[in-house]
Amino acid sequence: MSDIPRAVIPFVLDRVAAEAALSRWVEGLWFVPRGIRRPGAFENLRPVFVPYRVFEADTVSHYEGWHGEHHWVERGVHDADGRPDLTGSHETRETSWRRVRGTLERHYGDVVVCAATRPEGADRLDSWLLNKVVAHTPEAVQGVEVAAVDASAEAGWERAEQVMRRSIEWACAEEIGGDEQRVETVETTLSNPVHTLALMPVWAASYRFRGREWPVVVNGRTGRVEGQHPYSRVRLAAAFAGLVALAELTRQVFFG
Repeated sequence: MSDIPRAVIPFVLDRVAAEAALSRWVEGLWFVPRGIRRPGAFENLRPVFVPYRVFEADTVSHYEGWHGEHHWVERGVHDADGRPDLTGSHETRETSWRRVRGTLERHYGDVVVCAATRPEGADRLDSWLLNKVVAHTPEAVQGVEVAAVDASAEAGWERAEQVMRRSIEWACAEEIGGDEQRVETVETTLSNPVHTLALMPVWAASYRFRGREWPVVVNGRTGRVEGQHPYSRVRLAAAFAGLVALAELTRQVFFG
């Protein structure tokens, strides 16, 4: 499998929009120190084209499992001595199970796996809108840093197959139907595998706190942010104290 990029997804977010996405992300965080909320906290904000592998395959899965249907059964009431109480009864829910098997066919055309370990956090970005690609040319990436490919295609396929298999298990459960489902076994065969290396737009940044650098990345098309952050010991302590006070107030109100 070639590690030469074949496609590029252009940036939609400019620097101003990326900074706005970072600001919204910070505002939505709880218990973070005030230092990372100050203007200019994020350093070295820069655009990066990050390589991702896009996997495609056809799958055929043979599954076995159980289809469960709920029903209600009226049960008599007994007294403390075990004698029937003729004055009342109650309904209990039971489940009838039926063994099922079937075959499920699926085509996967857009399983995306990050092919780079830098910038950190890019492997958690998603929603790349793969219908917006252009051919890879020097002009398409001109003036923008391109991250190095440092994850093998074989490792990418392993991750892609995990994604497919989880999706197939959910699809099998849905096809089994009923009020409850139990998927017992799934045997899947992949065919017609295709692999493409594409460059995706990422805004990468970092900030320093307590002598450590904390990386943050922004999806250059959707504005989704993934990043690490510290927790404020003071704010956590204040929140804990508030919970303790609330628990004590509740105890006094309800239990005197």
